[in-house]
Amino acid sequence: MKYLLKRSVSQLNLNGTGKVFKFTITQQLKSRTFRITTIVILVISILIAASLNIIPALISKDDGEKAPTLGDIDVKEVYVLDESGLNIDIVSALSAEMPKANIVKLEQDEESIIDELVETTESKILLKLTKDESGYSILSIKPPNITVDKDDLTLYYTKSIIESGRLLNAGVSEADVEMLLANISAESIEAGEEVKSLAEILTEIYVPMASGIILFLLIYLYGYWVATSIVAEKSSRVMELLLTSVKPLAVVLGKLIAMGTLALTQFALLLASAGISYKISGGFANSMAGENYNPLDLSTLTDAFTPLNIIVVLIIFILGYILYAEMNAIAGATISSAEDMQMAVMPVNFIAIVGFYLSYFSPAVDNDVLNTIVALCPISSPFALPTMIIMDKISIGMALASILILIATIVIVLLFAARVYSSIVLHTGNRLRLKDLFSIYRQK
Repeated sequence: MKYLLKRSVSQLNLNGTGKVFKFTITQQLKSRTFRITTIVILVISILIAASLNIIPALISKDDGEKAPTLGDIDVKEVYVLDESGLNIDIVSALSAEMPKANIVKLEQDEESIIDELVETTESKILLKLTKDESGYSILSIKPPNITVDKDDLTLYYTKSIIESGRLLNAGVSEADVEMLLANISAESIEAGEEVKSLAEILTEIYVPMASGIILFLLIYLYGYWVATSIVAEKSSRVMELLLTSVKPLAVVLGKLIAMGTLALTQFALLLASAGISYKISGGFANSMAGENYNPLDLSTLTDAFTPLNIIVVLIIFILGYILYAEMNAIAGATISSAEDMQMAVMPVNFIAIVGFYLSYFSPAVDNDVLNTIVALCPISSPFALPTMIIMDKISIGMALASILILIATIVIVLLFAARVYSSIVLHTGNRLRLKDLFSIYRQK
């Protein structure tokens, strides 16, 4: 084992890494795919950040609009048939709220009124109050040929009249009636928890999902581009020219650093564009909704972005990128043509997707055992750990253990690559499989 380790370390010749770094950066910046992808990512980040202001503004605007009242609805006549025996003056109460309508109290002759409603094209309503074994009921009967009071304001207002009328008839004062009929909200929480606002609930649900998706796309995308770059250079014989002055592993490292630099730059542009979009859209949302604007409170999230948390998240992002880029680099070296790319990177894609879904669904399941597995597993920790740290869902000891396991995995993959890469980087012909790589590793 010590011999194999020494042989692997001895092959870590990194001379020429800077040359490959410059070459890869130049080629990538010239790539149309890279420019289009960067623009798309920036547009998506701008739209998402703006939506954090625009959506609450639209909701606030709707809430600020005057709600329709009984006096606003177009009703010509309201017939009231009271068979409840409650002795509540419903007609007077409705007349006070609906001055444009004719409120008529019926003593009987219900069938003729219903026949009239069946044939009429005018806005008329029959309200029927009855008493049965279970209590009291109110039935609103409308014409079938036209739309009248689609929100049933007369029905619900009549219900409130009866509720308050029964209390007043029982001798309860008007002030006490108002207090007794006030809305009561109910909520259940666990001991030690605090009641969470809507913003806090949305943050806990959507931030892990959104951050996991963003990290997955960036880590996967740039790792895939490493494989694509290697295959393209093998196909065009550029790789042979590079290897005349640069060792194989230096080629891999140069590409990893170059792509990582581009990834961090693109990530920084994403955050900057999102911040600017959020700031600008805030002013627009405020002018759109006016005094009714109730912005989404993101203090819970922004308070978590301490300098230390930001540094740790960047470190985890870099480590996650290195791990998947290493695997993609090995996968890219096992083929000689772009047509075999999808098959070559399929195992890496499968690992990445499993890791992503573990990190994506663990917040929803909220199981301690699953969260521990997701945090410690190196294929999922790059996607899950940053959110866990920001949301304060992981201990310092667990976070350090996760980072150490991730680093150890990177070193193991790097030592494996050091022993097999020089043999496969110029490989032509059929795609090398995983068992072929292990066979080469044992022979070296």
